[in-house]
Amino acid sequence: APGGASRPPPAVLLDENLMEELATDPILVTERSKRALDAALRRDAAFLSSLGVMDYSLLAGVDRRADELVVGVVDYLRQYTWDKQLETYVKQSGLVGGGGPGKTPTVISPGQYEKRFATAMRRYFVCVPDDDDDREGN
Repeated sequence: APGGASRPPPAVLLDENLMEELATDPILVTERSKRALDAALRRDAAFLSSLGVMDYSLLAGVDRRADELVVGVVDYLRQYTWDKQLETYVKQSGLVGGGGPGKTPTVISPGQYEKRFATAMRRYFVCVPDDDDDREGN
């Protein structure tokens, strides 16, 4: 930027990158916010699963002006059709793709994806006490 230092572009992290980052710089949310976020993501994942949709992601960002975490479910256009079912079978069998017994394939049914998504989302956010808890001495 002319006349000043330029800011590095915001990082786009994949799941593995995010987990490494969270080890030293966790995303802190209040317990109330975490409960609301968990409930909303569970409802969204259940809805997408009911439509036979899998392979969606969480997009998270920070609104610096409002000092708020902003999240949304994205990439939810892939239904679990016969070709994805076949891909799951082939990868589970270990014929191709590095799968095999004991390994979870990357392509899984919408119900399995819903559970995996919900489990992963619970790991990403660290609870801190609500402001009300601080005032009440909890």
